[in-house]
Amino acid sequence: MTRWSEFLAAYNYQLTHRPGKDILHADALSRSPLPDVQDDPAPTSHVLQIETLPSPLLTAPDIARETKKDKRLARVLSWVERGWPENDKDEHSKAFRNRQTELFAQKGCILWGDRVVIPETLQTKVLDMLYEGHPGIVRMKALLEKGRDVANKLYKMSWEKQMEDLFNEFKQTQESTIAAMEKPWKFKFWDISNKFLSVVNNVLIATPQNSNSPGSSFDVIPNNSLDSKRNPIFIGASNHVVSCIKSGDGQLQMQLKEENIMILHKTTEKLKNFTFYSKSDGRPEICTFESAEFPGWFISTSSEPNKPIGLSQKGGPENVLFYFRKHQSGI
Repeated sequence: MTRWSEFLAAYNYQLTHRPGKDILHADALSRSPLPDVQDDPAPTSHVLQIETLPSPLLTAPDIARETKKDKRLARVLSWVERGWPENDKDEHSKAFRNRQTELFAQKGCILWGDRVVIPETLQTKVLDMLYEGHPGIVRMKALLEKGRDVANKLYKMSWEKQMEDLFNEFKQTQESTIAAMEKPWKFKFWDISNKFLSVVNNVLIATPQNSNSPGSSFDVIPNNSLDSKRNPIFIGASNHVVSCIKSGDGQLQMQLKEENIMILHKTTEKLKNFTFYSKSDGRPEICTFESAEFPGWFISTSSEPNKPIGLSQKGGPENVLFYFRKHQSGI
C-alpha cells in the first residue's frame, strides 16, 4: 500500500467505495492472464519513511523575499546579477567576495553551486525542520557524518577525474579488439549563472535553466594526437563538432561544423581548431575549455541569457567557468 500511495501521490484522484457484488468482472479479469507481461507502473522500491511535515516547506519566493530584506545578502545578490565592485572592502561580504565566481542567482535567491544561501531570519526555521522528529543528537550527528562522507565521494569525482577515466577508457579500447564499441561520453554543461550550453538551429546558445530548453547533450572524446596531460578533447552535438575560427575582421568565433566526431578522434592530424584543453578550475566540479588553436582563449558565455557562446580571455565580463553532469548513457 505504501508503494502505491507513493506512486499515486503524483495524481489528483478521489476514492469511491463500490461493493464487491457490483464488480464481478474484476474476478474474471484477474484470472485472465495478459498475453504480454507489462512493466509494473509502481515498481518495488525501498521506502524507509514517509512523514507529513507539520508546516509547509520553504519555497523559493520565501527565501527571495527574506534575501531582499537582508541588507548584506541584498547587496551580494545585486553584485551577483550586475557585477562585483572593484574596491569593496566590507569584511562582512568577504566570504562571498572570495567565492564570487562560484555564486549565481536564481529566482531571487543566491546559490553556491547546488546549495542555497539561507537568510539569517530563516535559519532557525530551517534548523527546526531538520531536527523535526530527529532520532537524538548522537544519531543525528551520525547521519550527518554519513551524508558528509557520501558528499565527499561525489565531490572527489572532479572534472580531472572524469577526464582521466575518459582517456583511460579510450586508451584501453585502442589497445584491444573492441574499438568498434567506442562511443563518446555525453555531458551537459551550464555556467555559474545557471545558463545551459545549448544548440538552437545549429547555433551555440546559452539558455537559462528555467527556459523551455533543457540544454543540449554534448559528445566528449579525446584528441589522441595532442598531449594527453592537457586533456585535449573534441566537443560535438547533433552530428556537428565545435570549432574555433578567426573571422575576416580578426574576431575569434565559435561555430558548429558538420563533422563526424569519431572520424576526428581516429585521425592522426592535430586538428587544433576542433580541440579544447580542459581542466578543473578553482573547485573540482568546475571546468574550463581553452582553445588549442588560440591559446589563452576559453569557451565563454555572456552575462545575458540566450546569447551566442563565444571565446573570451579570463578576467573579462564573460563567464568561462562551467559545471558539468555526465549522462550515464554516455558510458
